[in-house]
Amino acid sequence: MTITEQIEYDVKCLDTYFRQLFSMAQEASLQEPSSVTTSDEPEYFVAQNLIRPDMVCNVYSLVDFRLAKLCRFHRCKGHLALSYIDIKGENDLAVYHKYLTKVAALTLQAVQPSYDHLENLRKVRNCLIHSGGHIPPEQRIEIEKIPGITMNASLVMIADSFVWDSLNHAKAYLCAVAQA
Repeated sequence: MTITEQIEYDVKCLDTYFRQLFSMAQEASLQEPSSVTTSDEPEYFVAQNLIRPDMVCNVYSLVDFRLAKLCRFHRCKGHLALSYIDIKGENDLAVYHKYLTKVAALTLQAVQPSYDHLENLRKVRNCLIHSGGHIPPEQRIEIEKIPGITMNASLVMIADSFVWDSLNHAKAYLCAVAQA
């Protein structure tokens, strides 16, 4: 199995898993008594507070795992002296991208929009992991600009579209790196 096929398989597995989770949330909402739709309904709670944040973290974990492997692959392929571990950057995603474009000299301009989306994914994931989904006031304006992300007071709200866009951009970026 090629690296690209491995990435496509991972993405397909996440896609299937996410569809099952969304279906489960829908089923949970159908088992509850009918009432006026509010943010207190089980489907809303499960999807917004458990499922979508978990999906965001899963997509970012895939990106982080695969990019480290891809950096090692390109190091061996190009017989490069430096490893991505030797590179400094603002965060791991920036380090991987810097390594791939500067050290491994990959041309990734065609997938720059995907990289930009992954950078937004990283920011949202960090808010979920490090702040329990609450956005610090100094980051609010920046986070609110991300398509598919809204705020409820200080809490990040993730739209289904953000999850699917993140998975698609992860696939595009990772496959481009694998095929470069």
